[in-house]
Amino acid sequence: MLFAIGTLGSYLLGSIPTSYVVGRWVAGKDLRECGSRNLGATNVYRVLGLRYAVPVAIVDIAKGVVPVAVFAPHLGSGPWVPVTFGVAAVFGHVFSVFLKFQ
Repeated sequence: MLFAIGTLGSYLLGSIPTSYVVGRWVAGKDLRECGSRNLGATNVYRVLGLRYAVPVAIVDIAKGVVPVAVFAPHLGSGPWVPVTFGVAAVFGHVFSVFLKFQ
């Protein structure tokens, strides 16, 4: 049960669209309609500048590190648990539930 909760939590954490949120809060822009139309830190840099791109990149990296380094040791055992949590976080990053899986 804890493994399933950890996997779901990893997916949901990875699903948080950091660049989308920053674009909306800072400039009122949907980054899917600006620059390269990608929700990555590079597009944040192009549209909003380095001041916002660096924190977005750091948070995006943390969204993958936290499930592996924090969730996995507490919610499961075995070498496959961190891998599964990491893959779930990446899957959430690519197919965000908050952006209708796009």
